Amino acid sequence: MVMSCLRLVVILISSIVVFTSCGGYEAAQKAYSLGEYDKAAKLFNAAQKGEKNKSRVAEECFLLGECYRRLGMTSKAAVAYQKAVRLHYEDDVAILRLGDAYRALGKFDEANAAYTVYSDRHKTDLRTGVGQASVNMAKSQWAELNPKSNAATDSGYVVKPFTEINSKFSDFCPVFVGDAFDVVYFSSMRMQKKKKKANKITGQANSTIYMSRVDARGKWTYPEPLEEPFGAKGMDDGVAYVSPDGRTMLFTRCPLTEQDGSPAQTYEMKREGGRWSDPVRVTPGGDSTLMVAHPTLSPDGQTLFFVSDCEKGGFGGLDIWKSLRNVDGSWGPAQNMGAMVNTIGDEMFPYVRQDGTLYFSSNGHRGYGGLDLYKATEREDGRLEVVNMGLPINSTGDDFGITFMGMTEEGLFSSNRGNAKGYDNIYSFYLPPVILTIEASVGLSGKLAFANPTPDSAKPEATSTAKKSTTKKSSSPKTTKSSKSDTKKSTAKRASTFRPAPDAFVRIVGSDGTNVKLKTSPEGKVSFVAEKNVNYIILAGAPGFANKRTELSTEGLNKTQTISLTALLDKIE
Repeated sequence: MVMSCLRLVVILISSIVVFTSCGGYEAAQKAYSLGEYDKAAKLFNAAQKGEKNKSRVAEECFLLGECYRRLGMTSKAAVAYQKAVRLHYEDDVAILRLGDAYRALGKFDEANAAYTVYSDRHKTDLRTGVGQASVNMAKSQWAELNPKSNAATDSGYVVKPFTEINSKFSDFCPVFVGDAFDVVYFSSMRMQKKKKKANKITGQANSTIYMSRVDARGKWTYPEPLEEPFGAKGMDDGVAYVSPDGRTMLFTRCPLTEQDGSPAQTYEMKREGGRWSDPVRVTPGGDSTLMVAHPTLSPDGQTLFFVSDCEKGGFGGLDIWKSLRNVDGSWGPAQNMGAMVNTIGDEMFPYVRQDGTLYFSSNGHRGYGGLDLYKATEREDGRLEVVNMGLPINSTGDDFGITFMGMTEEGLFSSNRGNAKGYDNIYSFYLPPVILTIEASVGLSGKLAFANPTPDSAKPEATSTAKKSTTKKSSSPKTTKSSKSDTKKSTAKRASTFRPAPDAFVRIVGSDGTNVKLKTSPEGKVSFVAEKNVNYIILAGAPGFANKRTELSTEGLNKTQTISLTALLDKIE
């Protein structure tokens, strides 16, 4: 639903098209041109069923797919695009859209086939390369992406629906108010009153800003809409920013007349006497024709980041721009954030953390499907490096509108994952502490040192057991029943004949400066708490026995794990 919520951006860019007034689908064309996707979908559905002209049906099916895409109904969009392509719709973008829909549905072979056809016809279009790279990434992690799977993800984040404030309608773009993180503003399209009419764009209520706070019992209160000036008739309000001190607020407002869409606008308010002041429109460079949406400020309040469709200096679609505050408090000319951030696709929903790190959503960078969340950090050369935030923060749906609790790895974001209607919900996330434990067992091999050693005897065996994750399936060939039985017997035999080495020790040297020598227990065991992203050299030894050496890296380990090592020492004669 993110592409249609707030009428924010897409009304002006992707939905204002020139139609010829022809046949019974004139009403559907008008609804689509106004961005009324819910209404237009119903009309296109009815129109194409009674139409005999195949080229007209192809056009109606494509536009029906566009409606469903913007409403977040990926399965229905795929069916509509597929029919449009089958009827030879004149614009090849239908093939590209079909590939995107297949990718989001996990139909990777079909997606690649569609991208290949489009690429053969449009060799210079970069979108197919991004699409195919995204397919490969998503395909390799489909077990984690599939909502029906219990497979573990590898980023370490724990993600849960924020059920305390979610409704059966779209709730999105949360923002914490104050440094206690006990008040949340968020945008919602919930229909609380029966007298509220459904929005023709989304089939839900107009968006407005709601608030929830933690009460004396530590529970989040039932969300209530903010008072005036929010909730005005004919307006969509949302995607707000609130300064850390809670005294400045920016938000997006999308006015709409019956005839045409107006540019998404950003307004600023100040907190005075317990109430918000009248909203004042923000116009970077004094340009009132510029679309300014999804506002956020830098930690010092001197840089405004926003989303716009400005073609001059843009990269296509929606881009993230910035504006510097002038001495008089006004905002300077808009500056594009550049090619490291912006693409030919859409970049939206910027958020700047306290340390200056930029987060945003995009469907133009390599991702898992729909909008993905990305992190942009500044390198030593001053350029920005953009990294996908991975699973389970991202999904095959639209993931956007992230906010953190200060500098902790905890916060909220929005997603329409797993929702058949494409409605958005708010999710909480946190990164639990990672505890990596090395457990070493030092025993006797029963062999003489330097007596024709085998390659396997040169280093200890190592196994890793993730206590909070599901082990991925092995890609090794299947074993027969007899070989499995033999393996179990061999393992049991080794376990039963393990003899601890007397007076054994383990020395651990790490690339972080660690250098410790630990004595084993009478059972031949020793335990050590390791750090993340460190390379270790581990030496096992005992008086009268040859040392055994192994190397171990904890780079990329983001979950609590116990790493088990076994060293069998050879006696020196």
